[in-house]
Amino acid sequence: MPEKSSPTDEFATASDLEMKSPGTDFPPKVEFFQDATHFHFLREILIPKLNTASHEKFNVWCCTSATGEDPYSISICLREGLADPESYKILATDADQNALNMAQSGVYKNSRLGALPENLKRSAFAHGTGDISDWVRIKASYKQNVVFKMHNLADPSVPNASFDLIVCRNFSSPSQHFSTEIVIQKLFLAAKPNAYLFVGSADLMTGIKHDWTVVSPTIFQKVIATESNF
Repeated sequence: MPEKSSPTDEFATASDLEMKSPGTDFPPKVEFFQDATHFHFLREILIPKLNTASHEKFNVWCCTSATGEDPYSISICLREGLADPESYKILATDADQNALNMAQSGVYKNSRLGALPENLKRSAFAHGTGDISDWVRIKASYKQNVVFKMHNLADPSVPNASFDLIVCRNFSSPSQHFSTEIVIQKLFLAAKPNAYLFVGSADLMTGIKHDWTVVSPTIFQKVIATESNF
């Protein structure tokens, strides 16, 4: 009788990683492609623009990456949609090392895939079998353009790069110990001209002083005035 295939090292450590839960500042449930509005905008607006114009590498900063669902979702979207699937880079940062450890492993419970279409569940993830059938692992091609690093939004410094897209969720949580206005201005400084900012549905910026131009309640753009605007 053939032996049951053993799990890979990454799958084998998945349960241990889940036990090391990230801090209480993070949302209790995060899924892939969680905000449909953002991914619709990415697919229907941003990616077609990138495919019809010459551009340098598209730089993304997920500055509250938590356990990795957001940066990997963006990576899947960009890799599937861009004419050159290597023409992007994602910096994924968080202040919680346990969360980053989980993110770097790329191993998740099946339930985290949420409403992801079946074709993407199969093409972007390796699925465990037998006693690890509840686990999936993001495939290497979707991981290779994502870099995870420690960074606290309360730190006044910004990464040594400028970004075409910044994704920041849950920055207005009462448990966060920093000024929301200061964080939003910090992200503005880190953005390239005409870059976009995606925020969470709970992070509405009504009443917050900022320099971003509103595209929708959760999407903003860094529009820089030129002489032609006067």
